[in-house]
Amino acid sequence: MEHSSEASLPEMVAEVTVLLVSCCGAVLANIMVVINVTFKEKLHAPTYFYYLSLAVSDLILGKKNIPLCP
Repeated sequence: MEHSSEASLPEMVAEVTVLLVSCCGAVLANIMVVINVTFKEKLHAPTYFYYLSLAVSDLILGKKNIPLCP
């Protein structure tokens, strides 16, 4: 039996779809965290600013490391 290193078209489409959905989901979730912590006075506490910092760093790394991100 030969093992082919090239994936078939349906496998590639599935992989790209999963990566695209996860990337867009991560970006949208982090944007929501940034918006909520920035605009809601109730969330202006040190813990939430820590979450804001994590969300911003995740956005920066996600945009740099995942080429599918818009």
